[in-house]
Amino acid sequence: MTMTETMKTKIDELTKFNAIGLDNESKIDFDKGVIYGAKVIELGRVNDHRPFVVDEETLSAVVAFGNRPNNGIKVRFTHTQESLGNHLGRAVNFYRRGQENCVRCDINLVKAAKLAPFNAYDYIMSLAMEDPEALGL
Repeated sequence: MTMTETMKTKIDELTKFNAIGLDNESKIDFDKGVIYGAKVIELGRVNDHRPFVVDEETLSAVVAFGNRPNNGIKVRFTHTQESLGNHLGRAVNFYRRGQENCVRCDINLVKAAKLAPFNAYDYIMSLAMEDPEALGL
């Protein structure tokens, strides 16, 4: 595999994610730093090279795991293990809306994200309002 093919494969892998999937019932509160109703996972094949299929049992497990007694699930700017300057906040309140075929949650950003190497708080909130399909979760 050439360097160009390797780079293309890596780029393809990085671009295959579930968009934040905000809909008409989702809301964004810029001042409070909350994205309400962000899509976490949906029924069907996962959107990458893995051969996984998400079923009803998986959706139920995600809701149960997301809502276990804790401070929520950490949300980071990237997938790196390094969290210093990368921590955005927590995903909380995992739920399914009616007959919807996905799990949603609320994302609470921390004010400290404004102090990251760049203002990640304003960037994420602005992007969520302007182009939610550009964000992944």
